[in-house]
Amino acid sequence: MRDSAGRPVPDAQVSVRLARHAFPFGTAVQAAWLARAGSDADRYRQIVEQNFNAVVFENDLKWTNGDPRRGENIRASLDWLEPRRIPVRGHTLLWPGVHATWLYLPQDVLDAVRTGDLDHVRARVARRLREDINDFEGRIRDWDVVNEANDNKVLQNVLGGDLVIADWFRAAREAAPQTRLVFNDYSMLSGGNARSQGKVTAWFELLRKVLDAGAPIDAIGEQAHFTNTPGGIDQTLATLDRFAAFNLPILITEFDFATPDDRLQADYIRDFYTALFSHPSISGIYMWGFWERAHWKPQAALWRRDFSEKPSARAYRDLIQREWHTEASGRTDAAGTFALRGFKGDYTVTVTRSGRPATTHTGKLGADGDVLTLTLP
Repeated sequence: MRDSAGRPVPDAQVSVRLARHAFPFGTAVQAAWLARAGSDADRYRQIVEQNFNAVVFENDLKWTNGDPRRGENIRASLDWLEPRRIPVRGHTLLWPGVHATWLYLPQDVLDAVRTGDLDHVRARVARRLREDINDFEGRIRDWDVVNEANDNKVLQNVLGGDLVIADWFRAAREAAPQTRLVFNDYSMLSGGNARSQGKVTAWFELLRKVLDAGAPIDAIGEQAHFTNTPGGIDQTLATLDRFAAFNLPILITEFDFATPDDRLQADYIRDFYTALFSHPSISGIYMWGFWERAHWKPQAALWRRDFSEKPSARAYRDLIQREWHTEASGRTDAAGTFALRGFKGDYTVTVTRSGRPATTHTGKLGADGDVLTLTLP
């Protein structure tokens, strides 16, 4: 710390507090709840703002979403999220479909697959990758370009096989060069699939094949949905080590654990999040919803219908707001320096020195540590 003349300021009282994690602790949200009025919506937004620093839209950006208020709700949600500096993931541009009766694809695309009108299929896919990603350019930080392609292969089967996925990523990169592009699946960690090494290997080999074909994939997305019997922590870490060989960030994009055992749920969230946060390849964790009334698996929610906390909510908050929190104080040394070790993120620094009013400053702690030089009045 220096005074206005550039001299060190010794023996100043310094208080440092982490204001926002750099690491994304996110949740899926529903745009209708973020956009609507009423006390429940107010509480919904409050929980988002107080407990999560990143979000992903659960269903609002899927290709098959035909809600007439879809665009209005999304834009209203973005208008609320942006001033709070809560970044948004996009889910998902393409969900290729298991067979032509599943509703992961628009009806006209399904009809074109059935009739063999491949020109129409190609045109619609190209339009999806070009126009829909551009609709929110600059407002969506990253996109799941392809979802569950390890099992969902309708589009690949009619358009030339798995290597067409590389073309889709190239098209997305051209349309949105500043957006992080993610290949998302559920075959690494989730439940029974994680216990089937054949499924894990198939996903690993598909990733390798598409990357070798030149796909500009920026991150690997893993869903991590669990029911009743979650995967073991040792197995989770071993699988993450295996996929770390790609040298790509890994996002946990859709975590939840549906069980009637509230204590087990809380304990597993504590252990699972701790394991993930410890792993150098993990660059964010998103749970797939948080409120029982707006959750695809209500048992997996952390907050009940009346917004009361389950033990799992308390376990989650204890980690990110207490255990993984930095708050320290002390005095500057003769060189005007105060040092600490803390979690990466945005910090608030309050400085008090004899005979002067306290001053408050902001700064960041990054990957390799940062030196924040403050000039005091």
